[in-house]
Amino acid sequence: MSSAVMTLSPFSQAGVVDDDVIAMVMAASRDPVVRGHSYLVQALDEKGALAYCQGHDGVVVRYDGTPLVAVIVYRELPPLAGLAVPAGSVELDAWALAPARGKGLFGKQGGWPLVAAWLSQRFDHALSVVFSDNEPGQAHARSIGGTWIGRTYLPSRDIPGFRDGEVDVYVHELARYRPSQGTSP
Repeated sequence: MSSAVMTLSPFSQAGVVDDDVIAMVMAASRDPVVRGHSYLVQALDEKGALAYCQGHDGVVVRYDGTPLVAVIVYRELPPLAGLAVPAGSVELDAWALAPARGKGLFGKQGGWPLVAAWLSQRFDHALSVVFSDNEPGQAHARSIGGTWIGRTYLPSRDIPGFRDGEVDVYVHELARYRPSQGTSP
């Protein structure tokens, strides 16, 4: 893992979005790895990336000031037939630009504890809904402490380019990341 300084910044502050975040979202929307495993709309221009950031609840994980990972919170869960999902759960859509992939930058020893602490101030449980053919995504969900709660079929959503398919669902218990708990796994 890199010795980069990691910080969080919101997608948008009072409607203002940093230029480098807009550029990151534009790049990610053209990245086939991100597009194949996230809800991000494909091929966003600057205006579309700005609207995306202003319209979504999310944070950017910065490494030495450069935004490389995005985590978006969805309060409305997709249909997860047959699974026992904890009440009050939110879904996370997380993606990383190529320079951050495979280096542990968003792992348990990287940016995940920052994101989990931010989430824990607002929610008790977060879900990772990972396509069953996304082995790196599966490994990541497990490595940051996600507990597998089952597999189900995720129907196509009203997002251009989004696919349907089998997904594995992991729940992340966020209470342990709250500062008042005194520990951060």
